[in-house]
Amino acid sequence: ETVDFLYERYPNAFYRIMTPVGVVYFQPENRFAIREKAENTVDYIYTEPSEINKLEIYKLTLRDTPEVLEEIKAVVEERFGDTFDICRSWSSLMELMPRGYSKAVLLSELRDELSASGVRKTLYAVGDYENDLEMLKAADVAVCPANAMDKVKAVCDLCLCNNNSGVIADLIEHIEAQMK
Repeated sequence: ETVDFLYERYPNAFYRIMTPVGVVYFQPENRFAIREKAENTVDYIYTEPSEINKLEIYKLTLRDTPEVLEEIKAVVEERFGDTFDICRSWSSLMELMPRGYSKAVLLSELRDELSASGVRKTLYAVGDYENDLEMLKAADVAVCPANAMDKVKAVCDLCLCNNNSGVIADLIEHIEAQMK
């Protein structure tokens, strides 16, 4: 229902639908879909628009201009109330997730599972944009790349190299150095 409602009003936005089987889309001619497929950033699964409502949707990501995304956010909040947690994952990307389903919640669940089994591990989280803030706050060690948003940097324990230069590799090296 949500995808249909939004697509009817914003047909030029690109809709990425995260499901248990992968990332689904239904707009092969969309300018953002064409660009992302050319950049080979995600392996998309195409589905017919009529099949969208049959999917189990974990997260809906919309891609458009920042101005259009702000408009969509207002429409979603007005139409669906507090059904969704809405955040930006880049200036041109907005995520809608069922309320209470987030990276922070999953990180906390992982911590609880490990604790219940008697295992105590340090949980690291790496993020760069507002969609990562709550997860970073829930981590034992919050890490960001040098090109993260300032408000993300403000909550992080470590700021490493640019995310295009291997921030995860830098983090592994940091952890290995601490273990020596």
